[in-house]
Amino acid sequence: MNILLQSEAASAADLIREILGSPIGSLSFILGIMILSGWLIHFVTKHITKYKTENEENKSKVIKIEDKIDTINTNLAYIRGTIDVVNKIIPNPTIKSKSPISLTELGESLAKDMDLQAKIIRNWDKIRDYLDNNLLQKNAYDIQQFCIDTASVSLDRLFSESDVNNIKEFAFKNGNPLLYYGGMIGVMIRDAYFKYKGIDIFDVDKCEKETKTT
Repeated sequence: MNILLQSEAASAADLIREILGSPIGSLSFILGIMILSGWLIHFVTKHITKYKTENEENKSKVIKIEDKIDTINTNLAYIRGTIDVVNKIIPNPTIKSKSPISLTELGESLAKDMDLQAKIIRNWDKIRDYLDNNLLQKNAYDIQQFCIDTASVSLDRLFSESDVNNIKEFAFKNGNPLLYYGGMIGVMIRDAYFKYKGIDIFDVDKCEKETKTT
């Protein structure tokens, strides 16, 4: 356990050094901060969940842990809002910002170069099972956001190790952070999942408007 924590902490330290080496306000700096925020949420959630499981018999500890998880969810919502603001300032060129979100010409070209459609088909059972188990009673907008968030922060939950490594290699060769492709991958997974569930893509816009008015 300690070795694992030390390894993940070392990875975080490397990421922080990379972020600090980028000019403040640059795209790489902003994306770096977003990636680090996502990593921190993922790291803390993972270990708190593990701790919760190991101490399930202790109700007082479980209550405290659930309070922490609620705080993490709040922080995640804040980070998502921050990402939305950043996207308005520096739009991701791979996806169109107008709802319902879709790929731009660049996004379609990159998806073809990365062979993403084949990757989604090849990993469909894993993708479908993960979404089915984590999207109970979610509307179209929530599904879209969950697909994009997961593809941006936790590709390993959706794809095999070899496919994740292939995507990382593509990002490295093209000089972009992995998060740069997250929205594009998430949108493609959303489309496949909507088709599987028989969900109209325009329901996203309806749900988003309802969320803003409540």
